[in-house]
Amino acid sequence: MNDAPRPDAITACRLLREYIFSRIDIVAARQSWIDRKTKERVSQPRPVTGDAHLDALVAFHVSGPDPSKAPALSYINRKTGGRVADKRGFDRLGSYIVAPDNTTVCLCLDFDGPGHPLPLADPQATMLACVDRCRALGIPVHIEKSGGGHGWHLWVFFDTPVPAADARLLAHFVAPSGHVLVSGEPADIRAGRGIECFPKQNTVSDKKIGAGNMVWLPFWYGAKDSGNQFHRMDENGALVPFAPDGFERLSAARLQEVLAQVPEDIRCFVLKTKSGLKEPTAPKSSPPAAPSNYAPTDTQLIQSALDHISPDVSYDDWLRIGMALHHWDPQAGLAIWNATSSCGSSWRPSTRSRSAGASWRGSTRAVAPSSSAGSSTARCGCRPRPTCRPRDAP
Repeated sequence: MNDAPRPDAITACRLLREYIFSRIDIVAARQSWIDRKTKERVSQPRPVTGDAHLDALVAFHVSGPDPSKAPALSYINRKTGGRVADKRGFDRLGSYIVAPDNTTVCLCLDFDGPGHPLPLADPQATMLACVDRCRALGIPVHIEKSGGGHGWHLWVFFDTPVPAADARLLAHFVAPSGHVLVSGEPADIRAGRGIECFPKQNTVSDKKIGAGNMVWLPFWYGAKDSGNQFHRMDENGALVPFAPDGFERLSAARLQEVLAQVPEDIRCFVLKTKSGLKEPTAPKSSPPAAPSNYAPTDTQLIQSALDHISPDVSYDDWLRIGMALHHWDPQAGLAIWNATSSCGSSWRPSTRSRSAGASWRGSTRAVAPSSSAGSSTARCGCRPRPTCRPRDAP
């Protein structure tokens, strides 16, 4: 149990309701069950009905069972969009932070620590570098320790809902460079290597459940080692937990002032307005950037190629893409494969993700080596189309 300073349950619930929920019609509840086929225990978030049940769900997330079981849930069937009563309960709550109108009230930067597939060598140092950058730009940020107690989250709360694309532009602009993973490879927010951005997409689908990615809520009763609690610097420069009563928000006007400084290469990547990366023409107000920032890496070339391919390809083509990515880099390739696949309407975490894991672990046949990341993708039949189309296109 977490004994670090934290707000009382009523204050914690109020803070979550006021600052983090872009939508309240659905929320993410983590449930556990035994898979009928594998007979293994599965634990993952599922979209459930919020609305009138939201207060009870949030209270359970903050306080835990006291002493009764978790509130009854009504989960949403991903295939039909229908609501189904579920008595299995849950243990943790998350928020889908992109609203149906593609706006968000907050931004969360996740600095991965041990326990993640691609952990940072020093998550705290990388996070603090981002804090310094934000403060230099006049952006109020709020530090939260992750639920596992090894990573860190940085939150930015907006004074009015803003386009999710603007929030992502801000995240990619302030993300620090020059930091490395445990493996010694460079951290890269664009590929989700060590640093992740929530929201992960600019828009959500209007098909059945257009939820997008979720982010776990702070103040979880089951967190350890001051996890899921907000921290601040004490007089000695150490990060210590504290019990907030409110958070400073970033104004929409200041957000636009900061976004005016975003270099063209970041706009190109986040907004996907070009085919791949072009030589940037940074605005006059943009700070100078090192030339190395503009040279596309293998990761960027691969992501650029995949952006030209619908995530709803056939299963065989989907598997061939995964094999090519595995040949390129087993760790980073899996992260890119999962991120790209999850954008498709046919993506089912309980099916394709298991297939992906099994295929990844059991893959012994290497794809023919190639001289570049782009040709590696092409060799598995994934040739870029001449024009880019939306990732959620049919």
